[in-house]
Amino acid sequence: QRVGSDLANAMDIARGGHGLPSLQNFHTCKYFSIQEIFLRPIYYDFAKFDLIKQYQPRLDSIAELMQTDANINLLISSTTDARGNFKSNLKLSKSRSKTIIRYLIEKKGINKNRLTTKDYGEKHLEGNSYSDYLIEVFNGLDFNQVNKKMTDFSSFKPFVYKNSDQSYSLIVGQFDTKKQGLKLINKLKDDNINSRLILNNFVKIPEKEHMKNRKTTFKMLLNGEK
Repeated sequence: QRVGSDLANAMDIARGGHGLPSLQNFHTCKYFSIQEIFLRPIYYDFAKFDLIKQYQPRLDSIAELMQTDANINLLISSTTDARGNFKSNLKLSKSRSKTIIRYLIEKKGINKNRLTTKDYGEKHLEGNSYSDYLIEVFNGLDFNQVNKKMTDFSSFKPFVYKNSDQSYSLIVGQFDTKKQGLKLINKLKDDNINSRLILNNFVKIPEKEHMKNRKTTFKMLLNGEK
């Protein structure tokens, strides 16, 4: 069971659950559990992997915590928002973790053997298995009605997509860029097929929600845990 980041509670759980009386700087912690301790994450600008200045003190506090207790190792995991393709986003998340590791090693003198990474790109977004741009040829509120239309477009390998407004779309193509999607729409138009470009549900969310997914998280690995 996780509890909040109240300073007194965090200190009690860290000491009682893990036997770590030397832990300090608990203001860096986001939440605790008996088994795990996660420190507050660091966020990024869209498509960037450089450290935003406002988060440097947070990273400094993490380094100080590790300098205080040699039993603490760190699992560093970075993620992205849904925009872009899966391959490039995985690469971007790895670059974000490299930025953190470089800072901790070069600026703070943390031994690289105490740092482990596990990066996800956009794969941490549960249910996000499609590209950013989808080509819709039919839309309806009844799944079965939309599903019946699939036989009319079998050559496109169609699938039914559930939209955020609870309607269903028959999709005949998915693309990483708008330009690629419009190319298919024009081709369909030449064949007298009406279609439109729609966005993946994970893409058409407010920017503040995207930013929550562009982050690096920190899990404390205790007593030599890897």
